[in-house]
Amino acid sequence: MPSEPPEPSATDPTDLGASTGTGQPGRRPLVRGGMVTDPLKDGLQRRLIGLPEEDDALLPIVVELNLRHAEGLPGAESRFYEVYERATSDGEDRPRPEVIANTYVRCDLTIGEVRTLVHLDSHDAGPRQRAIYRVWPDFPVQALTDRSVSTVKGDAAQRSFAAMGNGATWAVVDSGIDAKHPHFKTYDTLGGDVAQLHKDFTQPYEPDDPGSVQNALRDGLGHGTHVAGVIAGCMPEKSRRLRVAMHISDEFGNEAIE
Repeated sequence: MPSEPPEPSATDPTDLGASTGTGQPGRRPLVRGGMVTDPLKDGLQRRLIGLPEEDDALLPIVVELNLRHAEGLPGAESRFYEVYERATSDGEDRPRPEVIANTYVRCDLTIGEVRTLVHLDSHDAGPRQRAIYRVWPDFPVQALTDRSVSTVKGDAAQRSFAAMGNGATWAVVDSGIDAKHPHFKTYDTLGGDVAQLHKDFTQPYEPDDPGSVQNALRDGLGHGTHVAGVIAGCMPEKSRRLRVAMHISDEFGNEAIE
């Protein structure tokens, strides 16, 4: 999402795409003219990103305000609330819109209300009077870290000081460690001499209660397992080989495998 968007298009902001008049879709521009982004328009695409595909379902929406509004962001925000009240159905139980990061408004709308909102904002206003630049789904996100050793400067310690961790004693005080994770199997990292040292400090267990050890070797959040894996995890000796293919499609949706 651009920090300084271009002038909003004067074309129909709810347009689903250009046509050549021959029954074939026209070549799509690199930047679409419509204000409603593609993942919101199609129920299948919504389902693929974890959102309801029914058109009458309330969807989590992020509205990107028009930075080029004649009265700046305050003017864009004021107009947004004006058209929002007109676009939404009476009696719906939903949270009020919330401004996030200054230039975005988070709200819950149906697809029909999204289209009404965009139409009301644009049909009687020029590019510098509109409140809305773009309408996005509030994408569900999950944390992903795939460069842990570099993140904690472990590779720098190895190169600079030949510090490989041999002979180091370590402990993790976190959300627990998943004892079933395969990266702890090769060297029985969580067993042997340390099998009875695991403790759950979130419950009032008696000393040496076996339940404390069992609960410490569960991890409902995954963070403690990740930290322990960075410190002392090891790939299984016989890992499965991954096969990867490149999936390519052109602007018309024609697909091929290379």
